[in-house]
Amino acid sequence: MALDKEKFIKATRLFRRVSDKDIGLIAQLAEERAFKKGEKIFREGDKEGALYLVVSGGVILAKKYDPKSLVTLTVATAGDFFGEISFFDQMPQVVTAVVNEDCRLLSLDYASLRGLMVLYPRVAHEIYIAVLELQSQLLRESNARLKEFLKKACE
Repeated sequence: MALDKEKFIKATRLFRRVSDKDIGLIAQLAEERAFKKGEKIFREGDKEGALYLVVSGGVILAKKYDPKSLVTLTVATAGDFFGEISFFDQMPQVVTAVVNEDCRLLSLDYASLRGLMVLYPRVAHEIYIAVLELQSQLLRESNARLKEFLKKACE
């Protein structure tokens, strides 16, 4: 089944505030890609990458525990996005992305997306707001987990 890129992108949390006109520009940059279970999309420390939107399937985002193992931090599923941290700070990837079930993704190359955001500052503004909202939520959740961990450790 053919994916309506514009409709899918508009429905994601990251791009929900972006105008329909600007969604069209983003959709032109988006490349649909398929991955099989077990494939690595990128590795922790990789310098290049893309912003990914999960169309279907799932992707484990994990940290290196030791040279031979990874610890799962979260699983991105349909409608989620990942790769945003390295997009914004232009540093190497902070996690490894491994496909845990066959998936389809839309990828937005960092350089192309940055170029679009320079040309269309309103798009940049809406994306930054959405990412800040998400990062704030994740920080609150992390703080709550840390509080529970410390409470148990002190008992």
